[in-house]
Amino acid sequence: MANDSTLKKLLKAKWNIPITPKHIKELEYMVKIYELRDRHPEALNTPLLGVVDMFFLARDQQRLHEIFEVYNIDEFTRTFQSSPAIDTTHKVASDPYNFFTIWLAHLIANSKLSNKQKESGLFNLFKLLHYKFFTSVVNHNFPYKADVNVMNLTIDELPAKFIIKKGSTSTWKLAIEQRARDVYARDSVHYKVIQSFVPDKKILYIISDISSRLRMRLRLIIQNYYKNKAESKKLQEYQIVKDVDGEKIIQNTIASYDKMCTGVASEALIIHKFINFKHIEIVCQLHAVLSPDIFRTFLNGFSGLASYQYGKHQIDEVITSKKATRYTGYRALITAIIQTTYRICIRDKVRMDKPIMILSRARDVFKSSRVTDPTIRDIKDSVDSLINDQNITNKDPIKVALRIGFITYILLLSFEQL
Repeated sequence: MANDSTLKKLLKAKWNIPITPKHIKELEYMVKIYELRDRHPEALNTPLLGVVDMFFLARDQQRLHEIFEVYNIDEFTRTFQSSPAIDTTHKVASDPYNFFTIWLAHLIANSKLSNKQKESGLFNLFKLLHYKFFTSVVNHNFPYKADVNVMNLTIDELPAKFIIKKGSTSTWKLAIEQRARDVYARDSVHYKVIQSFVPDKKILYIISDISSRLRMRLRLIIQNYYKNKAESKKLQEYQIVKDVDGEKIIQNTIASYDKMCTGVASEALIIHKFINFKHIEIVCQLHAVLSPDIFRTFLNGFSGLASYQYGKHQIDEVITSKKATRYTGYRALITAIIQTTYRICIRDKVRMDKPIMILSRARDVFKSSRVTDPTIRDIKDSVDSLINDQNITNKDPIKVALRIGFITYILLLSFEQL
């Protein structure tokens, strides 16, 4: 049994880091910042692969070492690689970041932290490791990005049982979060190994198993994508906009909605993308009582709320009662605005190639005090609730302008997604 505990003995002697609540908080913050960085929200909150850039950089790996005050990773590497159990030709299992993650998981699982803190630490550790593997596979296979139309078709053709086609794991962020929890779950084959950190071969198997399972999930999509691309299968229903007799009409309504809703919701998380001064100017010109400063303040507040809800997994929260539905999650509200507006415009035969006509119809619908459509009423009430929560103004005319202006603004952002 001597070899079974080689790694544990080596690491306990020099790297037995006392885990504190501060470590867990900093790890939570690191993950949140990573998920919100650059275009990462767009890459994660979608079932598509390789359409939007996402990277796990050397500085991300270094940040984990800094949080746990391991500033000499070379020394840590020499320590664990001195074990006869380590085969440095196996790049994944012998990688310093990958192995450091498993060692930290063992330390957290055996720390004096609360169960809630342990859960947070393990969850975020394994999310980061999955992000590292995920970005490596995607960037290797899509060095020049994937064609969005071919990728849409590829995802749609996947069997219903495939993880990314299930409602609870319908984006890569959700799928990765589920897999991260699976690693350290009580019924996982890895649970006892994480707790005990023996035997050596099973410790290394945790790393290779995480990597292999993720690669297997991605392989089918990648293979089918390149098969479809080779056959030039860009079917008409996957083209968001098509010219017909000189007019642009929206094709494949569901795919269009999904793209618009996902795009706008992702932008809401990134303040410099969400705040569009040209759109603010347009909205304020349409509503004379609404000043750019007040409107920009409201949009800043909404973006801040979106970031908070994203961290709390409340983005699709909807409160339903017998009398009404309240869209409290930012993505739920954005989705309701876009889907309801386009549904009404199509029903009323509004020219869908004329954005100004879509905006005009939306203003009429959401300004009217006579509402028979319960969804319109629910959206109005949901936006009004946001306005009241921010307490920007007590003047009713400005509140009404803020409501219509916000809905108009969301639609303006949706046009850019086409």
